[in-house]
Amino acid sequence: MCIRDSIAVIEKMFVRECGWISHEELTELIGLTSSLPGPLSTKIIIAIGTMRLSSPLGGIISFLCFSGPAAIILVLCAAFLTQLDQDSIPPVYDNILKGLYCGAVAIVAQAGMILAKKMPPKKEYLTLIFVSAGIFIVSQRFLTMMLLLVFGALFSILFVKPENSQSPKKEASANKQVDVSKTYEKIPFIGKQSLIAFVAIFGVLYFFRWLTEWPIFLLMEGFYRIGSIIFGGGHVVLPMIVTHFGELGLLDQNQFMNGFLIVSFLPGPMFNISAYLGMVMKGPFAALYCYASMFAPGFLTMWGMLPYWLSLRKNPRVERALKGVSCISVGFVFSAIYMMWEHTTQPSPLHSISTICITLGVLLTYDPPAPFVIILGGVYRWILYCLGAVSYTHLRAHETGRNLVCRLLLEKKKIQLTVLLYPS
Repeated sequence: MCIRDSIAVIEKMFVRECGWISHEELTELIGLTSSLPGPLSTKIIIAIGTMRLSSPLGGIISFLCFSGPAAIILVLCAAFLTQLDQDSIPPVYDNILKGLYCGAVAIVAQAGMILAKKMPPKKEYLTLIFVSAGIFIVSQRFLTMMLLLVFGALFSILFVKPENSQSPKKEASANKQVDVSKTYEKIPFIGKQSLIAFVAIFGVLYFFRWLTEWPIFLLMEGFYRIGSIIFGGGHVVLPMIVTHFGELGLLDQNQFMNGFLIVSFLPGPMFNISAYLGMVMKGPFAALYCYASMFAPGFLTMWGMLPYWLSLRKNPRVERALKGVSCISVGFVFSAIYMMWEHTTQPSPLHSISTICITLGVLLTYDPPAPFVIILGGVYRWILYCLGAVSYTHLRAHETGRNLVCRLLLEKKKIQLTVLLYPS
């Protein structure tokens, strides 16, 4: 489910039907959660649950009801797929799988376009998007990501001109907005305690990861760190996960692409992929703590910033810095398009390009659900494979004696060249 559909469902259920919050409170929550790390719809659900029970426990319960079912399905799928040997897949199924991957690439491409449109239409912000995408394609390292995020914040503060003063009508509407921070002032563990816990957990995980290098701390620290710096949308998490855990040798491209395909078929946030990858890398216990580590920063930063939201919202430097970080994150999404496409190029790069063009065209024109686009990619790639197999069989059936001799001579030369270049 895309962001706009999730917000529409939340508005219908909790504003119009249940009446748990007002429309003004929902609007203010969207502004708050957009400025913090983590998936937008999940953070809104957590905030509503916290406010409803006046306790962090309400946020945890609402989160588990919202995200838990899809995470359980992902773990079960990972347990099944780990028993399969993907190296022995027949060519026809391998082509279908590559077609499914191409459909996934089209989904990421559309997400990048949507995120880019949400950025302010300024040359400086567009420059940040494409510079970050270009640099990260060349240097796919987690350190590069961190440096680019810091650069985006500083560049936006120093070189982007502040927005003009609001018109009287906008100022009047802004004054009517509800300060949701007052609703959370008396709730336990909201405010400084959450921020202290966020920093403390980060420090403890980093210390033990550096001290011991046990797999549990490598995974927990990695997912917690990634969950702490995700701005701009759930698809931003994709290149970060591939880069970080690929560098550690814990994750290969096939495992990641399979997880992305499955999570695209299910409702819920993209962060649910952490449960699948934890199961694939280290088993069911790892699925649990990877899942918790991925979402924990969103919980703690949102609970911690609620009392201070009104003052931060009025700070223009903070606003510009967040927009700069968001632009850099959108650039990461565009770089993920290339990283994922690179995995679909075998055995035929032209078939992959054709499949991506077809699926992306359908996606941009008709905006169908993500599962339909992925299945369309698999079906189209299967058709291309069948046409190629029929064409080859047809040519061999009409091969003349002279052509047969030429083909055998060429194959003999190819074998001799292979032995010469790669002697046993």
